[in-house]
Amino acid sequence: METLLIVLGLYVLSSKIIPIWEAVKVIFLVRGGVLSKKYPAQNEKSARPWALITGCTAGIGEQITHRLAKEGYNLVLVSRSIQKLEQLRDELSPDIEKKIIQADLCSQATDLHTYQRIAYEVSNLDLAIVINNAGVIYNGYYKDILSAHIREQALVNTYPYLLLTRALLPQLLKRKVQTAIVNLASSASFIPGPYSAQYHCSKAFDRFFSEALASELDGSHIQVTTVCPMYVQTKMISNMKPSWRNGVTSSEEYVEKLFQVLSSGTRVKLFVGPTFHSMETCVNKILMNMVSWYRPTYVMIEKFRKGFIDSEPKN
Repeated sequence: METLLIVLGLYVLSSKIIPIWEAVKVIFLVRGGVLSKKYPAQNEKSARPWALITGCTAGIGEQITHRLAKEGYNLVLVSRSIQKLEQLRDELSPDIEKKIIQADLCSQATDLHTYQRIAYEVSNLDLAIVINNAGVIYNGYYKDILSAHIREQALVNTYPYLLLTRALLPQLLKRKVQTAIVNLASSASFIPGPYSAQYHCSKAFDRFFSEALASELDGSHIQVTTVCPMYVQTKMISNMKPSWRNGVTSSEEYVEKLFQVLSSGTRVKLFVGPTFHSMETCVNKILMNMVSWYRPTYVMIEKFRKGFIDSEPKN
């Protein structure tokens, strides 16, 4: 019995220590390099490598897009608004090639033809990086959230990660040099989230899928990185009171650290964010495990929400 208790204790303790170690590693041990050298073109004498990104016209996705352009990648931009795609394309450097693909990853989320079409349109490109970034959130009491919004979160936050990755994977596996798949999940994936119940659930889905895929591709030339940001200055926190938004990490700062990690010589499977994000996530993961059994924690979250939310959230 004593041995069993020791084993159980070590198991529980490891679930706390591992995220802390991952945070420490990213903060102190990872040193950035040149992204295009880590994920290069197939042939050094050929044209620039390509990167594909979904949800590229706003928030973290837009910032990642601009940073990829700065790094010299040709870009495949995937989003549902052709107007926003064209505007973004025109903002990017004329030195790189841009290809825009209109795809509504909500209404077409389960349509296999949509993903086959995207894969066909990029089949002749030297695709070095794929970033699954599309996502949507609706907060509030679950009983008050519209069924249409529940459906939208279920579709956008899950199907594209599965089906676009599957459609592009054969092409990525044919490459003989380092290749990246980057999946945007959320720190919400680590804990149950009253008032954002479905979002937390969908992002846990993304994280589990991404981490499992990373294990399957271990030892190959494809690195899968799961990105789990906390609050970042984007439209998703537009309902946050201004006094709270002041201390939130900017999308520029967040993406700067992300690219430092992606370009490093270290194979990082999970990235939470800069120092504050990483340490706060560790603390939250430990403390918020109480949420499933400790009633006062729900009361605390309710008070926090009422002081935190300015109006009902936007997607």
